[in-house]
Amino acid sequence: MGESSTTITGINFRGNGPKMRFKVSPTGDLYQTRNHTIAAKLINHHFGIYSGGLASSLDPERINLNKITDKYGSILNYLGSEGKIDPKASPKIFGVLFSGGPAPSANAVIRAIEIKANYYGAKVFAFEDGVVGLLSGQGVFLTPQNVHGIQRLGGVVIGTERKNPDEKELDKIEADFKKWGLSGLILIGGDDTQSTALRLSARGIPIIGGPKTVDDDLPVTWKTFGAETVVNGSADDMADMVENDARPMNRYLIYDVMGRKSGSWTMHAGNAAGVTRTIIGEEFTKKGILELAEATSKYEMGKYEMGAQFVLRDVAEVVRIRGEQVPFEQFVERVRAAEDSDIILDPQALAAQLARMVRKRALEGLRYGSIAVAEGVADKLIEVTERDEKGNPKKGIIKSLNNIEVPYDEFGNPNLTGVKFPEKLAKMIKQHPDITSLDPSKKISDFKPFPIGYQFRGKNPLAYDINMSTSLGSAAMELALNGEFGRMVILEKNDDVGSIEFKNIPTHRRNETEHIIPRVVLLNTRFYLSAKEMEYFKQRKWDISGNSSNSSSGAGNNGKGK
Repeated sequence: MGESSTTITGINFRGNGPKMRFKVSPTGDLYQTRNHTIAAKLINHHFGIYSGGLASSLDPERINLNKITDKYGSILNYLGSEGKIDPKASPKIFGVLFSGGPAPSANAVIRAIEIKANYYGAKVFAFEDGVVGLLSGQGVFLTPQNVHGIQRLGGVVIGTERKNPDEKELDKIEADFKKWGLSGLILIGGDDTQSTALRLSARGIPIIGGPKTVDDDLPVTWKTFGAETVVNGSADDMADMVENDARPMNRYLIYDVMGRKSGSWTMHAGNAAGVTRTIIGEEFTKKGILELAEATSKYEMGKYEMGAQFVLRDVAEVVRIRGEQVPFEQFVERVRAAEDSDIILDPQALAAQLARMVRKRALEGLRYGSIAVAEGVADKLIEVTERDEKGNPKKGIIKSLNNIEVPYDEFGNPNLTGVKFPEKLAKMIKQHPDITSLDPSKKISDFKPFPIGYQFRGKNPLAYDINMSTSLGSAAMELALNGEFGRMVILEKNDDVGSIEFKNIPTHRRNETEHIIPRVVLLNTRFYLSAKEMEYFKQRKWDISGNSSNSSSGAGNNGKGK
């Protein structure tokens, strides 16, 4: 920087991780040394960062509700003693927190909540780091001044962490909430956070839910904020990397796209980027397979069909039902009679299928491309080997990948840290005979895995997401002010905003608690099938009757039709 500077820490702008570190020059400029980019002058002006670095963001105002209620008897007494309210006034005081991974335009929700509350004379206390702050009582009172301009910033100004409280912690939250005397609590987060909101609401705590997930996998709401930003950003990067890296290097990029419970991010970004093939977990479930079967007749228009039958045949080739590969003619009926846990993806078969596709393209002069694999595909590799006394999965194994053991957490989610499926898939494709036997003039130099996810979660949001978040935040505070608790705000068609009672959100019971059922990609819709058409139809047509030698990816019986 050319001038002396002071390093400061503890700034409350952070994503899902440690606090950010900055340097402050004598002129007051802020230089980031960790995490996502933030407008230096904006923070300096709005949050009081000044020469010497003695102030940092919201930190000077950080308080602990447990300490102030112990000292002053109530939050109102504390605010009155600090001159923050008229001692004779009794304003409503609401809590807000953000939980789970960061999402673009999270700050726009927080800003809208505070601006609306302030206009109607209410106060908002923001718990820092999500449920962790709710358990500790740590946070800060928001003001119109300290939220001014934050709607355009990435990250989460009040901090966030992944934390699902157990029953003992819920007891503590319930007791503390009564002690603090808050008028209500707004929880912003994804399906796990909204499941926590549902559980707290069932205990009588006045709760409003604010839907957040970049995976766009929450049910009942038309969209969730941040999804548009991450799809736009990742689609641009995915397309650019193919043109600027894969094409000149004669290689394939294997994109590992975030989204365990839904392949929405993979499909939207992959289709927009024009990837060679998208693969999502929904394609290997009973529900998804039956949707494909339905679509083969639903969208038949004379002799012109959608891509459903192409996908269905490819799926039939790589899926095993109770360990057995089923002939295509029997596949759908066998799936109908099976349990979802009976349907397992064979990664070796998938790699062989993709290798044939790559070889065919190479022989036609296309020695580069991209394959987008949703994070949730790895879940479909697992065979459950042990369940607890309640029937919930406890341990699993991936037999086709050297018997990798997979433990499950207390929420029924498999720990896939050691699986690294896209890396293994890339290696299997590269080593397949269809690739190794290519003539040197047609060789593919490499299959390179590349993660798509966290680098987009803290991006500065698109205007669309800012506007959506502002509407949702305003609606959430309106419900709170009107005392309409036990509801989650939702985006409706035509960008209108409504709300739904928690009891009407689809849930399933897991480990004796209710959990919201995530929304998944529907495989019998025009969106999905049109995207798959772009993948299959831009290659040579495959005569579905089996009379033509022109195959797509070689789906079904090695690409030779029935």
